[in-house]
Amino acid sequence: MNCVLLLLPLLAVACCHSTDLETKPLLNETETFGNDHDMGSTVTYRGRRYRFVTTPMTFVNAELYCQRLGRRGHLTSIHSYCINQLLFNLVRRCSHNVASAWIGGLQFLKSKHYIWLDGSRWDFARWAPGEPNNEYGREECAEMYITKKQQSYWNDIPCSLSRSFICEY
Repeated sequence: MNCVLLLLPLLAVACCHSTDLETKPLLNETETFGNDHDMGSTVTYRGRRYRFVTTPMTFVNAELYCQRLGRRGHLTSIHSYCINQLLFNLVRRCSHNVASAWIGGLQFLKSKHYIWLDGSRWDFARWAPGEPNNEYGREECAEMYITKKQQSYWNDIPCSLSRSFICEY
């Protein structure tokens, strides 16, 4: 039932085609890192807080956790290469053994389009080559993962798997 209630507000969100704009990140904002009781860390950038939580949860449980952080809390949406790199560095610096983390991307009604859980426009993507592929028709949620070459890409995987995750609030 939680899954249905979580997805109902998303039905009004418009689908947009993703673009992949590569730009150099310019991080002039203050970064604040700190360990929380859940072994996560937080960074603040342009008035938004991003919390990396290492405790693995399913996609739905991770989203519910993020919603409890504040009125605008959700699994993170990513709208630029700069934010993608900021979050990649947050995951890389705060965990030596986490290779992937949930982000707030969700496949829209079995289509080839993705939406952000916070309702914002899908205007950036960093999919790995050949992704999203919805393998076996079961991959509907987005994760960020770190390659062996220390690069960050996105992948679609089943929502029922447990992952660390990144909240935005």
